[in-house]
Amino acid sequence: VVKCGAPGASVSNDTIKVPTVLLQRPEGWLFGQEAIDAYNDYIEECKYEDFDSVATGYSPLAAKGIHLYRFFKLRLKDQEKGALSLMSNSTSGRPFKLIDLIAKSLGFLADYATKEIQSGFGSALGITKQDILWVITVP
Repeated sequence: VVKCGAPGASVSNDTIKVPTVLLQRPEGWLFGQEAIDAYNDYIEECKYEDFDSVATGYSPLAAKGIHLYRFFKLRLKDQEKGALSLMSNSTSGRPFKLIDLIAKSLGFLADYATKEIQSGFGSALGITKQDILWVITVP
């Protein structure tokens, strides 16, 4: 059994915590703490622009194609059916299919875990992502 989180994961009491946050940017997606740090950097760059997108209908980050998705896992709570059609909004209000956000998150975790395994003993064994039995726990 190999335990690993994602870039920027915090480890406490043998538990790995990774913020489930995605940042969509024109140059590609970021996940976890890396997404939060990059978003904060974008906010700092735009600090003198109007961020009140609710009142003005304008978000300088959304205008630049930057959207932060957080708390999207909570959209699944108490859903008995129809999960494939659920949407989740970014902090600037841009909707995105929930199932695609979850798939992107799992993809980031799988890529990171595979790199961690391959950087250690896995490279000598030739282990690939397809050789790994993935287990997802849901509280």
